Amino acid sequence: MEQPKQTLVVGLGNPILGDDGVGWRIAAEVESQWGKLEGSECVRFENLSVGGLKLMELLQGCQYAVVADGLVGSGKRLGEVLCLQLEDLARISHTHANSAHDVSLWEALQIGHKLGAQLPERIWLVAVCIQEERTFSEELSPEVAEAIPNAVHHVCELLHDWNQC
Repeated sequence: MEQPKQTLVVGLGNPILGDDGVGWRIAAEVESQWGKLEGSECVRFENLSVGGLKLMELLQGCQYAVVADGLVGSGKRLGEVLCLQLEDLARISHTHANSAHDVSLWEALQIGHKLGAQLPERIWLVAVCIQEERTFSEELSPEVAEAIPNAVHHVCELLHDWNQC
């Protein structure tokens, strides 16, 4: 019997730094919606505050992954939603997937492949454009809060496209 496909949805960010917590909110909303569907046991949900090596470790053993995060300095308007493939992450430096205090997710995955780690064949980043946040708050700006349904829609589309279980 074939092993079911395991998919991981990761919310990245810091939920007490305003818009920086958008990744956690997206993942929570997707989990709320997805958990009601048949085959939902094939999708796992996690939240992290850092990317890089820690995120790469979390991705091991999964066939597919979606990372939800806030994106700073993209040149796009506040609240705009972007869907990027893993290859696009190599060019982006302002997400938790690419931390200044760790290797980038791209670099971490290269290390993982060299070490023989079983990593996802497909990784997508669903990001909401945010401004850098330096104040403590659990509230999102109106523009970022309004973007959550669109981001959730993109994540759910990816999950459906991968035809879970």
